[in-house]
Amino acid sequence: MESQNIEKRTINFESSPIPVTHDMVEKFCEVTGDRQQFHLDPEAARNSFFGTMVSPGLLTTSLAIESMWEMYDKLKIFPDHEVIISSSEVKYTKPVEVGDSVSYKWEMTSSVDKKIKDKDVTIVKWTTEILNSKKEVVSVIKWGFIYVKK
Repeated sequence: MESQNIEKRTINFESSPIPVTHDMVEKFCEVTGDRQQFHLDPEAARNSFFGTMVSPGLLTTSLAIESMWEMYDKLKIFPDHEVIISSSEVKYTKPVEVGDSVSYKWEMTSSVDKKIKDKDVTIVKWTTEILNSKKEVVSVIKWGFIYVKK
């Protein structure tokens, strides 16, 4: 199976920065129903716990998917596979200010090839650090992915 070579490699990848814009935050809050004013209103944000406008944590977590596809394309891993997220656990350590950018450091921590429902699959555990523009870790995601050979 093609992805068996993945097991023998250590994969570490840092994505290009992704800007976290006010427009992006507004759209995310509208779609999710998040009404926290420290995400949306500059005056309310100045008077909030954070003292400034901050991104919803789930927005920066969701942007990890964009960085994941960048990694797959640049490293040419898991071509011709369906990608299924089987688990995720997120720890937030710092807020991301609206107007900052984030990048994602991916590290493969384990990889196992199996057969499931007569399909060749690779089960991979990843750890992703989300970094702000100062390269401070703002959150960490531990993922489980299933890659199904098409």
